[in-house]
Amino acid sequence: MILLMNSWEQRDEAWIAKTFDAAGDDAIQSFLERHIADIEPNKARRLTEYLRKMEGWSEAFQESLRGEADAPYASTHLAEMLKKKVVPVIREVLGASRRVKASRGGKDPVPGPHNEAGQRSERTETTDRTPYRGAYPADAGVRAI
Repeated sequence: MILLMNSWEQRDEAWIAKTFDAAGDDAIQSFLERHIADIEPNKARRLTEYLRKMEGWSEAFQESLRGEADAPYASTHLAEMLKKKVVPVIREVLGASRRVKASRGGKDPVPGPHNEAGQRSERTETTDRTPYRGAYPADAGVRAI
């Protein structure tokens, strides 16, 4: 997808329209399906609308190549929308998802007495386990005020 976007930014309109028809529409649709969670709902809806418009212009361009229709500006409209509206959003989403993946850190150690295998070791205490006889200070011989 990145290679395709880079080539779209450097080529002429007719080449862009041909490659969009050959692979670009499927690549963008696949991108939308894979990254739907990374895209804001409004942007996803707009990208879907742009994709439909570009598919229509691509079809008109292909018909003009076959001589079935006269659509001199179809490739221009397709290339402009692709360069100015679709590719920037795709680059933004790819950058955001790359930042999310890079921000994930390693595992944090769980505090406490553990051995090297990560298992909890038995703790032995050497304190006096004599139970406290009184529950309240008054029971221990202290007068309450």
